[in-house]
Amino acid sequence: MIKKFGDQSGVTSAQGYEYQKLVAIYYLIVQEASEILYEVDGEDFAIINEDVNRDSIEYIQVKKISVGSFSLAKFKSDVFPQFWSAYSDAVDKHKDKAIFSTLIISCQWDASFKLFIENCTKLRICGMTSQEFESAINPHLKIYQSMRKSKNPQKFFRFLWGLKLIQSFNQEYVEMSIIDYLKSCNIRQPREKLAIIKNIISETGQGRITRNQIEEKINEKLAPAETKEKQPVFSVEQLHSIFDGLEKSRVKYGFEGTLEDEEKMFRDMYQPINRSKKAILNLYEKRKSEDIDLDVAEELYHVTLTDCLSAEQDAKTIASLTNKLCYHKLRYGNRIKSLQSTAYELGYIKKV
Repeated sequence: MIKKFGDQSGVTSAQGYEYQKLVAIYYLIVQEASEILYEVDGEDFAIINEDVNRDSIEYIQVKKISVGSFSLAKFKSDVFPQFWSAYSDAVDKHKDKAIFSTLIISCQWDASFKLFIENCTKLRICGMTSQEFESAINPHLKIYQSMRKSKNPQKFFRFLWGLKLIQSFNQEYVEMSIIDYLKSCNIRQPREKLAIIKNIISETGQGRITRNQIEEKINEKLAPAETKEKQPVFSVEQLHSIFDGLEKSRVKYGFEGTLEDEEKMFRDMYQPINRSKKAILNLYEKRKSEDIDLDVAEELYHVTLTDCLSAEQDAKTIASLTNKLCYHKLRYGNRIKSLQSTAYELGYIKKV
């Protein structure tokens, strides 16, 4: 449960509040969240959106900005304090759940915030160490360090892992998505129903709102009508073509064998770099005492160290991603084998 952010009286922009209501409705209706916790503070609100499997919690904060772009400095001052407060409460109560903090903005982002968010995404998807993350956002390290100050490093890094951004999520798109969903449920006069739902949000002000409450108030079932398609009947020749294509995909993109040790892969890549560095630095020491310009020598020295450091980081990334890629290719190949086995059990006879 997120701690209260304030009350609705703090809302100063009717347009911003309208946008926030629509986003809350979007999560309840289109994203089919069973319930949300709606809270308002100034022109912000947060939604706790617990997924259907109950293994993660998502805190959502909305910023409607009409002009300009969104920067990392603005995130630090206007968004991060609320996210951190909510996250800190949740991380102690829900140790077994993944915790996401999602920012929705209606404007463009600047280079500083773009770099920050992109590396949060890499952290979540690819895996990065804290040192790699800090190195990647080095141009804006001071802002990052001021956010991290006095916080538990492991807890802060887990927060970065769950930080997400939904960009340029404009009001018109949100509203039309809700209308289209209501139409798919065969609900007549969807705009009038949307107006009723908006009133429910306004009357609630703060607190828990469930999808069932919405259904009761509008006296409609929020369930898109299913369109059943006839299953095609395949000829023997078509089946051969389909399963031949499946086998070709397995051979081309699958993987068979033993996964290579990630540490060994890194060592194999890094050892020649390290030996080369020592050799170049040895050459540097020799030339420094001869005729080479000292300024040129110093520049070459720093270029060598920078290249080796970057190559070391790249080698770690390559080893990690190669290992992950082989793992997923192995799984992909095994899934195809399972599909083939199922087809044989159901009577398909492989073309000889």
